[in-house]
Amino acid sequence: HRDLHSFPTRRSSDLAQREAFEAAALAEVAGLVRDGIGPAELDKARQCVLSDFFQGMETTQGLAAQLGASWLLTGATDFPVRYVTGLRAVTVERVRAAAATYLVPDGLTCLHLVPAGEPAASRPARPGDARPPLREVVLANGLRLLLGPDRRLPMVSVQAAFRGGAAVDPAGKAGLSAWMAAGWWKGTARSSAAELAARIEERGGRFGGGSGSNATAAGIHVLAADLRLACATLAEVMAGPAFPADAMERERASLLAAARESERHPLRRAFLEARRRLFRGTPYAEPLGGTVASLAALQPDDPAA
Repeated sequence: HRDLHSFPTRRSSDLAQREAFEAAALAEVAGLVRDGIGPAELDKARQCVLSDFFQGMETTQGLAAQLGASWLLTGATDFPVRYVTGLRAVTVERVRAAAATYLVPDGLTCLHLVPAGEPAASRPARPGDARPPLREVVLANGLRLLLGPDRRLPMVSVQAAFRGGAAVDPAGKAGLSAWMAAGWWKGTARSSAAELAARIEERGGRFGGGSGSNATAAGIHVLAADLRLACATLAEVMAGPAFPADAMERERASLLAAARESERHPLRRAFLEARRRLFRGTPYAEPLGGTVASLAALQPDDPAA
């Protein structure tokens, strides 16, 4: 793997084996410098790099990111074309010359990321190493609270999760839970989307929501001093989302764009077909974000229902 100004290689191992792993990695590099690589190895590496490169441009977002990075780093948006042309022209001789030029002892840096002090197996436990167990509290209305204290940082996360997600989407309406979750932060009976965002972001916090196979959730992450603000805001969003029509239609358009993109992507289409066959007859057979047909069938009042 090559970064912009380096050729890094990474290994993870048991702490006691780190020196042996480093020696093996350096021996592999030395062998590349000494012996080079053969045509078959070069072809395999070339195919892997080309595949990764092209997969990164299969979506509109990926293509835009590649063009932007090309312009930022090289001053030219046609760099991807030149990159592929150059990659296809690489020979085993050029690889050996590059290895002899760059993979030299004077340019080598070895870093070990290891636990502080003694190896973990023999290091005595310190305060803060283990988190206290979760504590469950059930309120009179049946709401379950799971409290997990972590005093290492003055931060707090407040999450609200519900049984649901794709598992409860009605037949023919796959993606309803995802659409509803996307609309939670678009405004309430008392606050607009901009007001909700400002309330949290002005305090340096983050907020969001989403829907999975079996649950739908929303949450806020703020400094501990803003816990009351986070709880009050999340309660407002959960109890009274407005689901404004214009914002919800924009979210539907975003989900539709993602669904169409998945239908054009060969690998995603294969996964979707495998999902349908494996989970035939259940809500899990459809993609979490819905299909073009199911999203088009959703009605404006479905999220509130």
